[in-house]
Amino acid sequence: SIESTEFLLLVYPNKVLNTGEVYLLNKKIDNKTSFRIKSDQSLKLKEIMNITNNTLEEIAIELCPEIKIMKNDLLSNKSCIYAKMSGSGSCCYGVYNAENDAKNAEKDLLNQHPDWWTCVTKLI
Repeated sequence: SIESTEFLLLVYPNKVLNTGEVYLLNKKIDNKTSFRIKSDQSLKLKEIMNITNNTLEEIAIELCPEIKIMKNDLLSNKSCIYAKMSGSGSCCYGVYNAENDAKNAEKDLLNQHPDWWTCVTKLI
């Protein structure tokens, strides 16, 4: 299981990336970040975030530069613990310790990018 008390701010720039194209153009395969959680094992989010990365991100940013902007904007907020791209893009997420921090970050982000879709949710 994964232990978590954090909140996520999901951000989508309203730009669709073709998953097949992202995988086709990706030349990096990183098996070292693969891991399995045993049924009796528990990991904290921090452990998972520190041992994983998204090898599709570089290609996705080439196809959708907004991804880099989203991540930078998320990380520019002092309350954001982590910011990563989800799957093959173009959605990104920021991780926050408190719901209020995530909601404040959402307001700031939407002031800069009113055309982006956002959602604050609790990580379960």
